[in-house]
Amino acid sequence: MIRQCLRAFADAQVTHFGVLWNKLFQRVGRRVHHTGIRVYRSDLGRDAAYVVLFVEASRSNGEDVSWSVGLNVSSERMEIAGRVEVTGDDGTRELFGHTEITSDCAQAAEFIACLSAEVCAQDRYMEDSAESGAA
Repeated sequence: MIRQCLRAFADAQVTHFGVLWNKLFQRVGRRVHHTGIRVYRSDLGRDAAYVVLFVEASRSNGEDVSWSVGLNVSSERMEIAGRVEVTGDDGTRELFGHTEITSDCAQAAEFIACLSAEVCAQDRYMEDSAESGAA
């Protein structure tokens, strides 16, 4: 059931994204823009939806970094994607990314939990010089 996925997002917000937000907020000179959950229409079909949990912050060089886990749901499948992206004058580029696809809600909830932990562990990308080892 979809409630398993919603609960996984709620747990991830507290246990992973909240901890990441605190780490970023406590760093001197770092501004955390947004944290939250958003729901959008999906490109997978008329009855599909996209839910994303995220934290966004600014680097000292003015670039914005975003950590996110998203769930793109259609009637046939669920795509769970964890990403770290940086946006600057030259556009947006992915620093870290991992995607899983399933049709099982319980497995999707597990993927949300695992990818949230994995994405939020990538706090090193807050630093301007961290991209040399980007995935």
